[in-house]
Amino acid sequence: WAYSYGTVTGTTFAAMYLERVKRLIVDGICDPNAMYSGLWATSIQDTDKIITRFFDDCYKAGPNECPLYAEKGPASIQAILESTLESLNKTPLAVSGALGHGPEVITFSDVMRLVKEAVYSPIDLFPVLADLVADVSSGN
Repeated sequence: WAYSYGTVTGTTFAAMYLERVKRLIVDGICDPNAMYSGLWATSIQDTDKIITRFFDDCYKAGPNECPLYAEKGPASIQAILESTLESLNKTPLAVSGALGHGPEVITFSDVMRLVKEAVYSPIDLFPVLADLVADVSSGN
């Protein structure tokens, strides 16, 4: 998952004003032609690979490290996520308040937003995604 309009803006500025830029550090790769034309397909081409890695890593981590672990393997973990999303799409989940937070309603869109963010930042958010989906899938 790689999109960074800042990268395109910075490299475009550097190309336009060579005399003003001595060095440029680019921390993300983006296809400027795709961005300028409005086609971002190249920016998300590895998304499926990243989410597949979530299922694989959860399985490899085992039941003590991944609350979404399933003995039958990564495909079973994927099935749990998909069935949880399908269930939330039909019926959002009401959650009582805890730890100073009021009651919430968890929706399909909430979980999909977390999936999107987790794909962009997997090291930080894959554990959060696993915890949330495990809790929601079990009705917690």
